[in-house]
Amino acid sequence: MAVRFCKACLYPDTKPDLLFDEHGVCNACRNFEARTEVDWEARRKEFLETVEAYRSKDGTNYDCLVPVSGGKDSTYQVLRLLECGMNPLCVTATTDQLSEIGINVTVEVMESGAFLDASAAGELPMYMLGWGADYPDATNFLDFHFGVGASDQFGAGFDDIHAVLSEAGQVADQDARLDLYMQATELIKANVPMVPVAHGGSGT
Repeated sequence: MAVRFCKACLYPDTKPDLLFDEHGVCNACRNFEARTEVDWEARRKEFLETVEAYRSKDGTNYDCLVPVSGGKDSTYQVLRLLECGMNPLCVTATTDQLSEIGINVTVEVMESGAFLDASAAGELPMYMLGWGADYPDATNFLDFHFGVGASDQFGAGFDDIHAVLSEAGQVADQDARLDLYMQATELIKANVPMVPVAHGGSGT
């Protein structure tokens, strides 16, 4: 069965819980569009009332537990809790035994800034790094990682990928853009071999 891609952000339907509407746009993009309809002040009040109920009375214990992957989403959650004066316990768990498939690794804990610098420089032979959209468009994924000026984490850049991505970024028609981004995806598959060992949707 052919993989479907969102016409706005190019996310594939292999991502868990990703749904498409009749226009071929995924639910993540539609949720992003609907953000202007949210009463954020009411949400903030509700959030503060909720966390207050779990705050340690004497400050001697953790107030909550936050699973942290090291990506921006979980890090943002921790920062928001700290801003509210909460004392979160941040935890990370290894959820898969890679040795069962012949991959033996030692988990090395690095300071976040050093880790991001090392991964961007292409200095880490294997690492897990989450990536989510800042805005729902393929440019936020493909151009950032594989376009002109991208870091070396996937190796040196490729002129054929640069050319297609540059062209796609200047086209307004969504169907034409999708075709160009599909071409870029095929070029990335050919030029940038990689082995996915985990999926952000399941952590395994």
